[in-house]
Amino acid sequence: MRHPVNCRRQVIRIVTVVLTVILTSLLSLLTAQLGAAKENVLMIYLVGVLAAAVITHSCLYGAITSVCSVLAFNFFFADPVHSLLVRNGQDALLVVFFLAAALICGTVSSRLRTQTLLARRMHRLTGQLLMLTDEAEILQTGMVFISHVSGYPCRIEPNHSDPTGQAAETPGYFPHPENMRFPLRGRGSASRTLLLATGGARISRAGRTQLTNAVYQISIALDRAFIYSEREKIRLRMESERLKNTLLRSLSHDIRTPLTAISGAAGVIMDDRGNLTAEEIRSLACDIWEKADTFSRTVRNILDLTRITDQAMRLNRTPEAVDDLLHEAAQRARAALRDCHLTLHAPADILTVPVDGELVVQALVNLLTNAAQHGGAACAITLSASQTEEGVEFCCIDNGPGISPEILPVLFDGLLTHAAGRGDRARGTGLGLTICKAIAEAHGGRITAENRQPPAHGAVFRMLLPDCEKEEFYGTNRNPSASD
Repeated sequence: MRHPVNCRRQVIRIVTVVLTVILTSLLSLLTAQLGAAKENVLMIYLVGVLAAAVITHSCLYGAITSVCSVLAFNFFFADPVHSLLVRNGQDALLVVFFLAAALICGTVSSRLRTQTLLARRMHRLTGQLLMLTDEAEILQTGMVFISHVSGYPCRIEPNHSDPTGQAAETPGYFPHPENMRFPLRGRGSASRTLLLATGGARISRAGRTQLTNAVYQISIALDRAFIYSEREKIRLRMESERLKNTLLRSLSHDIRTPLTAISGAAGVIMDDRGNLTAEEIRSLACDIWEKADTFSRTVRNILDLTRITDQAMRLNRTPEAVDDLLHEAAQRARAALRDCHLTLHAPADILTVPVDGELVVQALVNLLTNAAQHGGAACAITLSASQTEEGVEFCCIDNGPGISPEILPVLFDGLLTHAAGRGDRARGTGLGLTICKAIAEAHGGRITAENRQPPAHGAVFRMLLPDCEKEEFYGTNRNPSASD
């Protein structure tokens, strides 16, 4: 079964041969009328043979053009004219030498043209494969190239030893017992087999060489993709190990600090209870309560981050009043804001937004806690909400030292520790801001951070939540009851 692309190529080559012989014959007749000798006429036919060999990229069709040109010269110019007989010995020599020269020149030019074309094609394939690192893209690019240069559809299928591999093929592929097989072998990548749907048709030596070189380039590209993939896995494992160590160090500090304070305050009450006044006992109890709340908040952040990482967080959207969200967040963060001055700016009109109220309050508490932690002693914090074209924007502003430019791009990436000369109080895992980002994106919104414009100082956090439900959420699943 011959592929339609190859049939079309054969027709084009035949038409090229016929047109070349006709045009060179007409031009030779015109030249002969002008008094040109037979030797000059043969040069015109020779040029036609070279042109046909270059255009068709085939030695066979170059030879066919040579034979047809000899017959045309014999018919129109050799004595007797308009006959294929040759009675003149000189004309016979001309015909023989012309045929030999035409065959040699046509074969050489065709091969040079073919080699040049093959080199250009391989250069183009190498350039395309050099830019790819994904195995699927490499295989698809290789199949398209092989189908284009060979004129036959192809298929790549994994070996039986690779149960996870998937087959791929170009349009028009058909199974046949005599289809050509090319193994795709790599040192690290899984072995595959390329099947070319020739249906038993023969391919020239040059074509087979080109296909072999293409398959070799694809194998090299697959090996390179395998090495790149392994390197990425190693890098991710190293990064994961680094993040795990950073998390353990940060969590050990965040957990040890409140526990140490709780243990110390409780020990003082137990040991010196008789010597302490009621006010001193109350102050120690407040310290215990505050540190316990800090410890509880740290554990809650760890649990929330685990749920977000495992994509187990579910939204329960209900219309929530923005004013209630602000006051609830301020109430829950009162322990962290004990030394700060908090100002709430709620919308003048009643404003509601369809959100998971518990999660949004948690995000606002994290923003307030972060502002109090890094704003310095007696810092002023403003928490506000306003309606925008995209939804409701919550804004948390403090008058602290602001955010360092080097950590601003990775502020919401988590596992961020920062000490700016304020001792243990300034340290933290950065989980709170990471959870804020996840909650905002779960609602289809976003969160940003920036420093205030001079002469003011401090940081500004903006969390935008759309006022309409999104069909898809980042890392979440919609609660079916919320969509009714």
